Amino acid sequence: MEKIKFIVGLGISLILFGCSSKLVSTNKDYINKDFTTKEVLLIRTLHFNNPGADVVKTKSFDILNTEAQTELEEIAESIKKYNPSKIFVEWPYDEQIKLDSLYDLYKSGEYFSNDKLSGFYQKNEIFLLAFRTAKLNNLERVYAIDYNDC
Repeated sequence: MEKIKFIVGLGISLILFGCSSKLVSTNKDYINKDFTTKEVLLIRTLHFNNPGADVVKTKSFDILNTEAQTELEEIAESIKKYNPSKIFVEWPYDEQIKLDSLYDLYKSGEYFSNDKLSGFYQKNEIFLLAFRTAKLNNLERVYAIDYNDC
């Protein structure tokens, strides 16, 4: 559990799980038992909608412009080749229901036409990259993993 807390503390934006493989242990207590291992792909992004609250300051840029959107589509297509089975994002763990409802809007094609969503929801890396990648992989859910009650 400490490793997960450390990863979340770094502000990892995406964690993608996929590509199972079998591992047979040679330990005499586990001979002839199969264990499934998972490959993990960690993707770290800057905050696309950066209000200047991060320790590292970055220049603002228009993430919604055509060039940036094309690049995000290319990144999502590259990640799709990895074939992730789960995507985890930096979102409060206890707000999974809200994340689910936002992802449902995204999957239905109504996300960006919803004028009730603020700039945070329009320009955030979760929605612009994680949701896009999850939808390309036909995933039912994007998982909230940010847990701060330590």
